[in-house]
Amino acid sequence: MSGRAVPLFLLFLCLTLGSVQNQGSSQDAFIIQYLERRLVQMEERLNQCEQNTLGITQKSFDLSSEIRGCVSSLSMLRSEVKSQVDGVSVRVERVERELEFLENKIPTQSHIEMEEALLEQQIKAAELEQLKKKAEITLENDCSTALSQIKSLKIVKRTGDPNGSWFKDPSEGSAKVYLLSGIRNNTVLEYKSLKQFTKTSAAPLKVVQLPFSWQGTGHVVYHGFLYCHKADTPNEILKVDLLNGTVVDSTLLPGAGRLPVYSLNPNTYLDMAVDELGLWVIHADPEYGG
Repeated sequence: MSGRAVPLFLLFLCLTLGSVQNQGSSQDAFIIQYLERRLVQMEERLNQCEQNTLGITQKSFDLSSEIRGCVSSLSMLRSEVKSQVDGVSVRVERVERELEFLENKIPTQSHIEMEEALLEQQIKAAELEQLKKKAEITLENDCSTALSQIKSLKIVKRTGDPNGSWFKDPSEGSAKVYLLSGIRNNTVLEYKSLKQFTKTSAAPLKVVQLPFSWQGTGHVVYHGFLYCHKADTPNEILKVDLLNGTVVDSTLLPGAGRLPVYSLNPNTYLDMAVDELGLWVIHADPEYGG
C-alpha cells in the first residue's frame, strides 16, 4: 500500500508542476503581449508628439518670419513718421517765428488809438492853419476892383486836334509849356518856353507817354507834376511825375464827374487849377443845379 502510494504521489506532483508551469507560461505570454501593446502605443504617441513638434516648429518659424516682416514694416513706418514729424516741427517753428515777427511789427491797439488821435490833431491843426492863411490872403488881396472887359481871342499856335489844352507850370523858376492835344490821349508834349512853343515848326523838348489816358481839358502842371482826370472814370484824379511818366498818387473826388463843368465844353467834367494854397477842382453838382 505504501509502495503504491509513492508513485502516485510522484505522478500527482509531476502533474501539479506541469499545470503550474502551463499556468506560468500563459501569464508570461499575456504580460508580454500587454507590454508589446503598450510599447506600440508609446511608439505611436512618440510619433504623434514628434509630428506635433515638427508642426509647432514650422508654425513658430512662419510666425517668426511674419513678425520680422511686421517689424521691418514698422521700422519703415517709424522712419516716415519721424521725417513727417520733423517736417511739421520745422514748419511750426517757422510759423512761430513769423507770428513773432508780425507781433513785433503790428502795433498794439493802444498805439493805434494814440496814432489816430495824434493824426486827427495834426489834421485839425493843418486845417486851422490853412484857414488862417486863406483869411490872411483874403485880407491882403481884398479890393473893390471888378472885371470890366474881355479882349478878343488871340491865336497863339495851331497844332494837333481842334480840342485840347496848353498851359505853363506856374511854379517859381519854371518856364516850360505843356500841350495835351485832344480830349482823350496819353501823350504830353513838353516845350522849353513859351517862345519855343509859339514857333510853327518847333519840335517839343520832350514827349512823355503816360501809363493811362486822360480825358477832358481841365489839366494843370505844378512843380513838374501833371494833375489830370483819368479816362473812363467819373472822378479819379492822377498825379503824374513828368520826369519819368509814372503815376505817383491818385484820389477820388466824391460827388464829382456826373455833369460837365461847362455847358459849352461837354467833354470836361473836372477843371483843375493851382495856387499858393494847393490844388483846386471845379466840378458841377446836379444837386445844386449844375
